[in-house]
Amino acid sequence: MRRIARVLAGVNAVYQGLAGILCIASPPLAAGAFKIGEPSPVVAALIRIAGGLLVGNALWLGLLARAPEAHPLLAPLVIAGSALNLTADAAIIFASDMRFDQLGAGMVLQLLLVAALAAALFSGALRAAHPGP
Repeated sequence: MRRIARVLAGVNAVYQGLAGILCIASPPLAAGAFKIGEPSPVVAALIRIAGGLLVGNALWLGLLARAPEAHPLLAPLVIAGSALNLTADAAIIFASDMRFDQLGAGMVLQLLLVAALAAALFSGALRAAHPGP
C-alpha cells in the first residue's frame, strides 16, 4: 500500500503541477481545458491564483511521493487538505457552478490518493523515519 500511495502522490503532483503551470501561464487555455469558456479579467486572475495554489500543492505531493517517512505529518495533512478540496469540488458541482466532467479527473486522483494514504497509515505501512543510532 505504501508504494501505491507514493505512486498516487507522484501522479497527483504531476497533474496538479502541470494544471497549475497552465493556469498561471495561460488562463484562457486553462479555462478551455476545464470547459469554462473565455475568462473575464477577474476570472483570469482567479485562475492564476488557483494555479499558484495547485503548483504549491504539487510540491508537497512531490515531497510525499519521494520520502513519506521523512515527513510523518505530511501524509495526514495531505489527507486533510485533499478532503477539504474534494468537499469544495463537490460543493461546486452540487451548486451547478461546474459539472463533474470538468473537475472529475482531479477529484478521482485525489480520492484514490486519500484512500491509499489512509490505508497505508492505518496498516502501518507508513512510519516515521527514525534517526540512526
